[in-house]
Amino acid sequence: MMMRIRYAETLLALAKLDFNSLQKLHQKEACDLVRWAKDHEFTGNMPFARDRIVECYLWALVAYYEPEFSFARRFVAKIVAVINLMDDMFDAYGTLEELELFTQALERWDMTATDGLPEYMKFYYKALLYIFDEIEEEVARRGHSYRLDYAKQSIKDHAKVYLKEVKWFHQRYIPPIDEYVDLASKTIGAIMIVMNTLVGMGDVVTEGEFKWLSSNTHVLQSYTAACRFSDDIAGYKFEQERGHVALSIHCLVKQYGCTEQEAEAILKRKIFDAWKDLNEACLRPLAVPLTVLERLLNWLRSASVMYDGNADNFTQVTDMMTEVVTAVLVNPFPL
Repeated sequence: MMMRIRYAETLLALAKLDFNSLQKLHQKEACDLVRWAKDHEFTGNMPFARDRIVECYLWALVAYYEPEFSFARRFVAKIVAVINLMDDMFDAYGTLEELELFTQALERWDMTATDGLPEYMKFYYKALLYIFDEIEEEVARRGHSYRLDYAKQSIKDHAKVYLKEVKWFHQRYIPPIDEYVDLASKTIGAIMIVMNTLVGMGDVVTEGEFKWLSSNTHVLQSYTAACRFSDDIAGYKFEQERGHVALSIHCLVKQYGCTEQEAEAILKRKIFDAWKDLNEACLRPLAVPLTVLERLLNWLRSASVMYDGNADNFTQVTDMMTEVVTAVLVNPFPL
């Protein structure tokens, strides 16, 4: 018995040392990301957007904490940051005409395609393209240039579904729940982010995984819907107050005449079922390797933290999020 206790104590001590050592790498990456955001002056050029750069890094860290994925993590943290800015641009600031011009320019993916855009959009457009320019040589050196094509297309498609959502808002359109889920599960960006997550993961990923993410399998539908519903439940009150496109709760209430509480209960059951679908896929990884399914699993895990119950810990900085950041990125384990 004593031997087992000493063995367990040794394992625990090694685990703490491993965490503290890895935390130093994560701290450096987070500091580099904060410095990158300051150098680009995102806050000054887009003052209407949420300044959540550390939380954006936390998304990437949850997706993959391993030291061998440092390159991939730093890239996708920047992608999460700029997509957050795009979300605010479409959701809270840009006019419909401006957003249509931006979406058309993004389809061209060319630094010269910014004519007619307002200054804040020109700034954003160039910052987004520059992120991909930064890593293009490294990805090409590894023989993975095709991955950037998938990643860029995912972002172009993301802007298109954002634009459609904005048009719904201007039309005051509340769609049936199935139509809402078809669009809103895309505007949450869950697949787009995973697509970009795979870009820098090395030879553990092949083009087959990118093609699979471009499909519409049941597990992907469950995963994206769960991310969407988690966001909707957490942000429902806040979005209702500031005036936002109809969320899933609105759609259920209108279509079925249920109460908001009943609609929320329906969504929570769907999230629970989605977890079962994803867990089953991870237990029997037939379509793609487990390492890819784990990215979906980890993004959904992070959604359960960012959108904890009825609190949107990403949009509104909460004590809970401060505690998480402090525990993961600030305080080492005492030895």
